[in-house]
This record gives sequence, structure tokens and C-alpha cells, in this order.
Amino acid sequence: MEHLTEIVLAIFASTGFWACVQAVILKHMDRRSAERAALLGLLHEKLVAQCEVYLDKGYISEGQYRDLDEYIYQPYRNLGGNGTGAEYMKRVQSLIFERKEKK
Repeated sequence: MEHLTEIVLAIFASTGFWACVQAVILKHMDRRSAERAALLGLLHEKLVAQCEVYLDKGYISEGQYRDLDEYIYQPYRNLGGNGTGAEYMKRVQSLIFERKEKK
């Protein structure tokens, strides 16, 4: 048991061991960073496309606005999206809400 303790202590004291741990962590972080950038790009594309549809129509329904804000804009903003998305949302906010008539 004493030898096992010495071996474990030697491994943890080894700079090679910590270099290996650091390399694994950095690789994981780089992958997450790339995934985050890809997701941000997809959200940006979807946000701009949807906003342009509503801006071209000149109106948006309340439900469409909630979906756009909740499922596209807020995640985009929380991931660190730039001001372009915010500008599009401001323009969409100025649109008149479409009134759905009951049949």
C-alpha cells in the first residue's frame, strides 16, 4: 500500500501528467468554442432571415414576435451575438402587430 501511495504522489507531482491534463482540457475548450461559434452563426442567419421576412411584410403577429424573441434572439444574444441582431429586432419591434380576426 505504501508503494501505491508513492506512485500516485509521483504521478500527481509529474509535470508531464499535468501537461497531459492541460492538453485534454484545452482541446475540449477549443471544440466547445468552435461549436459555440457555429451555433452563433446559425442563430444569426436565422434571426436576420426571419426579421427580413417580417420587415418585408410590414407586420408580425404577437405569437411570431414571441417565438422570434424567445427561441432565436435571446439565445443569440446570450451567446454573445453582436449588435446586428439587436438592430434587426428593434426594427421588427416597430412593426404593427397583425390582428387575427376570429372566424
